[in-house]
Amino acid sequence: MTVVGSAASVTAGEYLEAEGQWITDRQYGLQFKAQQLRIVPPSTLDGIEKYLGSGMVKGIGPHFAKTLVRAFGESVFEVIEQQPERQPLNRGDFPCACIPDLRP
Repeated sequence: MTVVGSAASVTAGEYLEAEGQWITDRQYGLQFKAQQLRIVPPSTLDGIEKYLGSGMVKGIGPHFAKTLVRAFGESVFEVIEQQPERQPLNRGDFPCACIPDLRP
């Protein structure tokens, strides 16, 4: 589906909600013309992993995103935003108490 509208910035991997109407463009055919666009966080574990691994969050690539999602599941955004003490400083800094299924 093609969505036409204005936004400050939209990056690959982001999920959008759009309000508007369907139009038929003479050159491009059926399109959805959005009067309002909202970025919404992904809701599935796979979507969260892809979003985090897409480069949207500085310092998190695909492999680290997978580790974070395995460790914190659907609460990964809450951990990143509201519980910084649970966040690792880098990939090797996971305290085992936070992620018991990944203990050596």
